[in-house]
Amino acid sequence: MKRQFYAKDINDLECTLNQLKNQDRVHGMVLFKAESEQNHAPRFEKIIRAFPKAIFGGVFPGLIIKRKLLHQGFLIHTFDSAIQTQVIDLSTDSVDQQVRQIPSLKGKINTIFCLINNSSVRKNKLLKSIFDRFGEDVYYIGAEAGVESYSPGCSIFHNSGLYNDSAVITVLSEKISLGFAHGWTPASRPLKVTRSNGKKLVELDSQKASEVYRKKLQDKVEPLSKSDNLSALLHRFPIGMLRLHSEPIIRDVIKIHNGELMINEDLDEGAYIRIMHSTNNDLIQAAKSADQQAQNGKSGAGSSSLLFECVGRKNFLGQNFQDELDIFSSERELNGVLSLGEIANTGNSYLEGFNKTVVVTQWNSAK
Repeated sequence: MKRQFYAKDINDLECTLNQLKNQDRVHGMVLFKAESEQNHAPRFEKIIRAFPKAIFGGVFPGLIIKRKLLHQGFLIHTFDSAIQTQVIDLSTDSVDQQVRQIPSLKGKINTIFCLINNSSVRKNKLLKSIFDRFGEDVYYIGAEAGVESYSPGCSIFHNSGLYNDSAVITVLSEKISLGFAHGWTPASRPLKVTRSNGKKLVELDSQKASEVYRKKLQDKVEPLSKSDNLSALLHRFPIGMLRLHSEPIIRDVIKIHNGELMINEDLDEGAYIRIMHSTNNDLIQAAKSADQQAQNGKSGAGSSSLLFECVGRKNFLGQNFQDELDIFSSERELNGVLSLGEIANTGNSYLEGFNKTVVVTQWNSAK
């Protein structure tokens, strides 16, 4: 039975939810809202507050519906077994305590679904707390919610309302299969973060970060003068956080300001990074690899897939982004979102968020 539904506008959403609320197989749902629908906030909040089953979700730059990118509407993904959800307030220091209070299930927990406000400064603390609570025996999936401009706002929602600087964590008994990849390769040798301040990368190898970044880019593009604006190149050259025994974790460079690189996640002094690069073909082949990983782990015919595609991949590929969407197998239902960050972990490594990564989650057919 179908488990994913697209609603083209707020009226269609209300009609679809009215139909789903009476279906016994639907125990709850995640709802993805395109950022263009933000002008309906009061009515939207009224609708989700009135919904009698568990509902949670977030605002995203775009939706992927039947392998096409759309910038309006709502995507619903339903769950056919019991779920528990909890909103986590990330504006306080009580993250650990709140995570310990997440309700459990009567049966085994197999999947943790995390949606996090992209502008929160406690994202990493939350992921650490969740991993400490649930450990290596579950799969972790999810995304960072928000608008493409990275402006703060109420990008998380739940039966209880709309939330800023928050996350919503959901525990599921459903088993999924999972694939993820990024397709980025090093464009520099390892560089040491010798000075940082939160999301500001100030110095690399004891030199001004922006100058090191510029010098490394000169090896990959046409010669750059000190007056050249690097802004148009940032999406092509992210940084990779080096990790033992695993691929680099990709981080977006958002902008350069006063000689500092503004990254979308906190950076620790003493860490090592590489400047990364890629090609259209490498990104598309990475998406194919992620899809194959998810397909190889599936356990039910006619399964549906939920896709998390980083908005940074769309910006890099431009008009070729459709080529990446076309690479996914057409043998099952596949829909998803453009995300500002991705969460994917099979329990075999430390839990942290990604950027410029594609995540494919595979779900058994709804009963």
